[in-house]
Amino acid sequence: MNMIGQRIAVKVAKKYNDEVEFSSGEKLYIDVTWNPEHHVTICGEVVALPRGEWCKNTRGDWIKQELQVGDLAYFNYLTVDKDNLVTGERDVYLVDLEECFCFVRSGELTAISNYVLVEPHMIEEKIGSIYVGVPKRSEEEGYVRFISKPLKGKDDLGLVNGDMVRFHERNAFLNKIEDVEYYVMRQDDLLGKVVNGGTA
Repeated sequence: MNMIGQRIAVKVAKKYNDEVEFSSGEKLYIDVTWNPEHHVTICGEVVALPRGEWCKNTRGDWIKQELQVGDLAYFNYLTVDKDNLVTGERDVYLVDLEECFCFVRSGELTAISNYVLVEPHMIEEKIGSIYVGVPKRSEEEGYVRFISKPLKGKDDLGLVNGDMVRFHERNAFLNKIEDVEYYVMRQDDLLGKVVNGGTA
């Protein structure tokens, strides 16, 4: 099945991640009515794709379509909503390609749609040579772990895995992807690469 424009269809196992399983096998069930956006499912199996290699997003930019049917796609938390539900289906939702930030295929994670996955930098406070308290997560700096292909006609940023980058704190949105927490943002949201303690 081919989709219109940049839309894809994803099938989710359930709407909310409402349980935690411990190594002992015991489960804890979560009340998702408190902050439901923190528990909503953000991944699903791709079941339908747009036509073509490039898709135009809502801002008029062209993004590369790299997904395949069967991939596990990660997407914006607003996707699993009744307004996006495919008519006649219980668990298939429509989502714009520009709202998908990465996918997993054969165990490999790949960033897409102009997104960057950044591992937070942990700040440790020191008095002299003694560390004080618990390290805090920076909301302005982190390490590139996955970066997508740039928009069509845009320059590659030249960033590689491990580069330290700076970004505005308003873009510090944490998402748990394959059991690891990353800040997820578009390439345009990066302010610069941190080089020798400064920003390039």
